[in-house]
Formats: sequence, C-alpha cells, structure tokens
Amino acid sequence: LNASVSSGSGNLHDVWELIDMMEKAGVAVDNYTMSILLKAVKSVRNETVVTQALQLLDKSGLDVCKDEILLNNVLETCIRHRDFRRLESILTNFTKSGLKASLHTYAPLIKAS
Repeated sequence: LNASVSSGSGNLHDVWELIDMMEKAGVAVDNYTMSILLKAVKSVRNETVVTQALQLLDKSGLDVCKDEILLNNVLETCIRHRDFRRLESILTNFTKSGLKASLHTYAPLIKAS
C-alpha cells in the first residue's frame, strides 16, 4: 500500500484495489493502512476520494485518539478539506483520551483549534 501511495502518480486506483483485496481476504484496515491512505488523500483535490477515505475510517471503527500518527493524518486531512464537524468531534475525543501530544501533534492541533 505504501509503495502505491509513494509512487506519486496521484492515481489512487491501485490503492483502492489493494484495500478491496485486503477486505475480501478478511484483513482489517488498521492504523497503518489508514495513516498511509490519509497521508495520500490529504493533498487530493477530488472530494469524492477524500469522502471515500473518511468513510473507510468510519467503517473501520478505529479510535484515532489511540495512535498519534493516525491522529495527525486525520487532523491534517480534515483541516485541508475543511471537515469542521469531524474536527470538532476528534478534538473533543482527544481531550478526553489522555493521549499525550508530541511536538509533531501540536501543529495540527493548533491549526484545528
């Protein structure tokens, strides 16, 4: 998945095919998969692709406040694509989570608030 995203082609078709194959094989989407996908999606201009990625995150049931890298990628994606409803929810959950933010997390947190 990371190799497909890192190719820099901007075409996420291969990424979605890999995710589809994972799901068919019973391999659940995890923090790493979502982090890689959101890192790629945050700079995409096609809102349908962004929505699809965020829907996959919702479907996965992952708690973004348990993994700082995933949290950072979700925050950056939501900020860039102006998903303020999701940002508000994540910030509320973050303050309740007990996750200690590192220096890398402070920048997106400041942008989000």
